[in-house]
Amino acid sequence: MDAAGSRFTRLTAAEAAESKPTAAIHGTASEMALLMYMRIPAGSLRMEGDADLLQQLLFVISRR
Repeated sequence: MDAAGSRFTRLTAAEAAESKPTAAIHGTASEMALLMYMRIPAGSLRMEGDADLLQQLLFVISRR
């Protein structure tokens, strides 16, 4: 995420093995979909890592 917006990058298996996530949200596929459509509160899922980054991501999602 930056001033231009947010984007996702798919990592190769080797890149993923060498990297550590900055933040993570844990939940079922259904819970993730509900979160992306702002149908459940973010606090209902387990979140780890950079809380500010997660809040920025959720803000961007909520504006769409």
